[in-house]
Amino acid sequence: MLSPSALSAPLLFALAPLASAAPEKAQEEATPLEQLSELEVPALEDSGAAFFELHVDEGEHFLGQRIRLRLVFGIESSLQDENLIQLFQQRLGVPVQVSAPWLGALDCTTDWAAPTPESMSDGVSFVLNGQIAWGNQAGSRTIDTRPYRVFKYETSFTPTCAPRLVLPEASLRFASATEFRADLFGRNAAVDRTEQRASASSLTIEVAPLPEANRPVEFIDAIGTFTIDAQLDETRVEAGTPVMLTLLVRGTGNLESLTAPRLERSAFHQLGANRHFDGDTLELSYQLIADQPGTYRLPETSLAYFDPTPPGSYRTVSTGAFQVHVLPCEPEPAPLPAITLLPPRPKPPADPLWPIALAAAALLALLLLSQPDRASER
Repeated sequence: MLSPSALSAPLLFALAPLASAAPEKAQEEATPLEQLSELEVPALEDSGAAFFELHVDEGEHFLGQRIRLRLVFGIESSLQDENLIQLFQQRLGVPVQVSAPWLGALDCTTDWAAPTPESMSDGVSFVLNGQIAWGNQAGSRTIDTRPYRVFKYETSFTPTCAPRLVLPEASLRFASATEFRADLFGRNAAVDRTEQRASASSLTIEVAPLPEANRPVEFIDAIGTFTIDAQLDETRVEAGTPVMLTLLVRGTGNLESLTAPRLERSAFHQLGANRHFDGDTLELSYQLIADQPGTYRLPETSLAYFDPTPPGSYRTVSTGAFQVHVLPCEPEPAPLPAITLLPPRPKPPADPLWPIALAAAALLALLLLSQPDRASER
């Protein structure tokens, strides 16, 4: 919640021009981004050339709640793109430099987030704290009959301290010219370059602790508005075969950092879990298994959260339950009878006398063949 002083005075500070410098080069002498340093600019009077605002969501804010912060700045429509001087060597969508050194590193805050070019269909680049940042075009606005082109940069954070949080001042700077002339090198140089600057005052946010009254037992740390759905990949499985339960939590708030809801006890026990966040959905996956056959009820899962929408209250959303049939394991087929291979029959040992017997047989044969020749000689 904004402080009364912040509510009574709008966070609107017009830019004022510095005294025009002598003619100098413009685009060709742009500062390298890595050499960026804040220029010393004296106090300026209201010129109405631009405005710069800080905004947070209206209503009461609580510890642990994700708070959306918007930096909104506008440049007078009469200053067309060709009048704005590129301050750096890298060409920017809108050549302004925003300085808010506390952004992302403020005491009593955590979980700062920033948009990315992929998440914006009409993102425009500018310099924020010495780095390229991406914002959005946010239409136009008329202030005291003067039209402005409006740009918006959005981030969010979580407060960790109560009872109040102070966002310090922020400033914006850019340069413009109405007349350009080619220099000796043929490059475009501003003749009447004018430095412009705006600042937004500090912003005080009242931060309250979460109420104790009516806090559900299941509540852990979810703050925002959420829905929850569940999916089960199988409802008939064999005992000992895991199933996958997936919880899909959607909504706005501390979705990325919230603690996963507890699963109710059942016949299933948990083997493992997975967590995946993709921007607007938190996906929680659980691998569950039942060891004994039967028909079991997988209970609903509840998510208790605090909804900061006025008047602020605790709410609970739940998934449906599942009925799972766990079947007996099919018996394994009987093994084939084992085949025993007999060892090969050993060969009889070799007779060491067989060469002698063979020689004797050969000698006897020769003797018998020689007997007829002797008879004829007689």
